[in-house]
Amino acid sequence: MIITTHKVFNVHNNKSKREMHIQTLNGISKNIMGKQREFTLHFNKEYDYRFYSDKRENIIQILKCCYGKHTKKNLPIFDIKEANLKGYTTTEKNKKQLIDKYPPEDFRNFSEDLIPE
Repeated sequence: MIITTHKVFNVHNNKSKREMHIQTLNGISKNIMGKQREFTLHFNKEYDYRFYSDKRENIIQILKCCYGKHTKKNLPIFDIKEANLKGYTTTEKNKKQLIDKYPPEDFRNFSEDLIPE
């Protein structure tokens, strides 16, 4: 993963598999149970992207700052009380079938907000 001030790139074998504009993020989910440090990037009109990283908290913080700078809004962060995020990640196939796995609003962690509302 490479993050710039405007985009997130998913890189594999020195090739960009997908690039996503930070301002098109719709939220981030993170699991709060289990050993894997997963997080899912939710996008407005595209399918989601699920990652694993020991640097998850740093990555999320950077994305929240970049998103806030561009949109002047908070990036919603959702705490998922599960070991993995499969049930809260909209895949490319799900998107084609009009299935949305965006987490419910009551999972939102408002303590993650950077901008007072």
